[in-house]
Amino acid sequence: MVNKLSSYTIVIDTREQTPWEFLPEKKPGKYGIDGAIVAKIDAGDYTIQGLENILRIERKAGFSELFNNLSSKSERERLDRSFERMQDVKYKYMIIESSINSDVFTLSVPQFKNYGFTVKALMKYLLEIQMKYGVQIIFAGDAPAAKSIAKMIFEKVARECLQ
Repeated sequence: MVNKLSSYTIVIDTREQTPWEFLPEKKPGKYGIDGAIVAKIDAGDYTIQGLENILRIERKAGFSELFNNLSSKSERERLDRSFERMQDVKYKYMIIESSINSDVFTLSVPQFKNYGFTVKALMKYLLEIQMKYGVQIIFAGDAPAAKSIAKMIFEKVARECLQ
């Protein structure tokens, strides 16, 4: 028998330092978010309770967090291991709270130099993640847009898998 649900719960990883807030959004007769819980997720920052093996969202708070994650070999390896653990997850995303355009590729911003690599090198790494692990990379623009995109993903996956 198919499990018919009218709502779902977001799971936020315990290591997420400044998590998106998900308040209950279920209205009578509508499908929506029941709320959120904080629990350990073995890879990624967000998922749906009961669908942890189907959906994972890795959130990056802009270029600064990406550069920080890639600033050393050990940090890159840690990120790679996280994506390896997601290998069998059907829906996996990295949502980046930043925008990308042609101007970004020519930047020589001091903080980029501090990390020892260029935006081009970062983009190459993101393409490798996409190709090797099947992670969908989304440049969302800013935090509110990123959260909105995540909510759309949650709803689509929840509707597909829970109804």
